[in-house]
Amino acid sequence: MELPEANICHRTSERIRVKIPSKKGEAHYFDAVVKTLSKSPGILRIEANPLTGSVLIVLQEKEFDLRGLARAKKLFALKDSPWRAKPFYEAFSQSIQQCNLQMKDFTGGGLDLTGLAFLVLITIGIFQLMEGNVMVPAITAFWYATSLIMEARLQPSVAV
Repeated sequence: MELPEANICHRTSERIRVKIPSKKGEAHYFDAVVKTLSKSPGILRIEANPLTGSVLIVLQEKEFDLRGLARAKKLFALKDSPWRAKPFYEAFSQSIQQCNLQMKDFTGGGLDLTGLAFLVLITIGIFQLMEGNVMVPAITAFWYATSLIMEARLQPSVAV
């Protein structure tokens, strides 16, 4: 009997989320996975969601051989592709891009995050000028504002 294929879709030092797409919707299968794995040493808690086809395993130990345990218990076979954490800058960049799209949508395309940052920096520069801080703070704010606009002009517009 061939085991259903599974993959790790999220992992931290304390948790592993596994997707088992071929068993999605099969509540009895996920009940069996929870019952079987919950008896294993090194697991604090396990939750399954048959609707999404996923299993969340909360670990007691940082080093845990889920691949070996799942195969030994004849539950599922983890794919060989190694799990890779998404770098922080990728996640942050995606969040910023999403905010930028929302800003454009909210303003009807009249303002994006670069334009907003430009306006904020120009305002800071004007405020600093009014306070008498002409040399460094005002010039720095104007420099950043100008750099943003120049960078935005160099990048081609993308229709969304």
